[in-house]
Amino acid sequence: MLTSENAPHSLTNSRLAADEQNLPLDKRDAGARELLEAANQQYLSPSQDSPDKAVQHALFYAEQLGFRVFPCHSIADGDCTCGKKKCSTPGKHPRTGRGFKDATCNPAIIRDWWTKWPDANVAIATGDGLVVIDVDPRNGGDRSFVALEDEFGPLPRSWQVRTGGGGWHHYLSVPPDVQIKKRPNFLAGIDIQAEGAYVIAPPGRHINGQEYSWQQRRLPSPADMPPELLDRLSSDPRKAQAKLATTEDTAVSDDQQRKPSKQIEEYNYYSVLSVYPSSSRLKKVVEAAIDVTVPITHGTRNASLVRLARRLKCIKELRDNDAEFFLPIVREWFQRALPNIRTKEWDLTWDDWLKIWAWTDPARSHDGMEVFWSIAQERPCPEVGREYRCVKLRNLVSLCAVLQELAADDRGVWYVSCRKAGELLGVSHKTANMWLNQLVRDGVIEKTVPHQAGSMKSQRYRYLGDFS
Repeated sequence: MLTSENAPHSLTNSRLAADEQNLPLDKRDAGARELLEAANQQYLSPSQDSPDKAVQHALFYAEQLGFRVFPCHSIADGDCTCGKKKCSTPGKHPRTGRGFKDATCNPAIIRDWWTKWPDANVAIATGDGLVVIDVDPRNGGDRSFVALEDEFGPLPRSWQVRTGGGGWHHYLSVPPDVQIKKRPNFLAGIDIQAEGAYVIAPPGRHINGQEYSWQQRRLPSPADMPPELLDRLSSDPRKAQAKLATTEDTAVSDDQQRKPSKQIEEYNYYSVLSVYPSSSRLKKVVEAAIDVTVPITHGTRNASLVRLARRLKCIKELRDNDAEFFLPIVREWFQRALPNIRTKEWDLTWDDWLKIWAWTDPARSHDGMEVFWSIAQERPCPEVGREYRCVKLRNLVSLCAVLQELAADDRGVWYVSCRKAGELLGVSHKTANMWLNQLVRDGVIEKTVPHQAGSMKSQRYRYLGDFS
């Protein structure tokens, strides 16, 4: 990757001199500004108007900036080129078989890809010294970005991309010997794209027709990540999990397994959540998920483990983590379940968990809906819902706001069935359906797919109100 160490010497010295004087770029003397403008031309991207701009940009990122790139599907006639009418990530998922693992700086491979898919969106693999703060204002990312800077201080001016969806990507550099994992939903509306992730780069096209574009690239390389934020993101609670997994002797008697080992007692199972700013709330939700899914009779271990996975996948901050992330949480669940299950071997339960987490889909899960309902009950009703006299209707508005914040997919869509809504509200499914339709008419929510008459299946909605 291009860094300040291998940038043009004169530009680096000019930048350092300005930093020493604590002067912004636009206040430098005329000579320094001219030098900057001249050097900046070296870092400008290819023309946005070129007919082969995609491959030109891909080659530029790889050859000039040292970024590893690969092709993703694009948008044609308002749809993703994958051909799926209900594509969940239109224009954002890989063209190649292994996705970001195929990313390369090899120009020959890059040319072959874009010869095969000339309109493919360009994706940059993050990690390897590059971290991108992905901000989505549609999910509260602009407010979260302010909170991020309140906690860690203002982020340095760095490369920025305006995304097609109206958000932005803030590029930062980290030391090559520091590995930072991706952190989906680090804050509401903010993802940390690092090892194991990627971002769509200009001139990529969004499903709404807008292109990604560079807003700021007047520096020779992305700015360094502030030390406080670097410390937070580089902390990895899974190291403690790995240590626990490798040092504990699993070949113990049933009596020993029924009583948690000293190691497990000393290990705070919810410390895995400490990396999240909302850790206190997550602790309460995860504790509730464990408590209500612990089996109470023999023969229900596997079904109960599925319910645990569904509940945890309904937590937006946690749903994109790998199965291994949940090792201490599943261990806690297992210890509480031991008196009521016949399968006493921890390894069997862990193997089942790894499989269950991979295929569990909580979108229409009633277990998950109860989690969101409990969160909604703890929050004040949004202002848009206070106009309704009926308390239960106000509660429904609160639930919709929570679903938008915590359960929405990449398109900002979430699911709820009138039957489940009626159960939670204590009314009939017909009344719940009537109230949901009223919220649609009042502009509080919108349906994203037509409702089939007589159907009580989960419907897709998007919340349009406030969150205050």
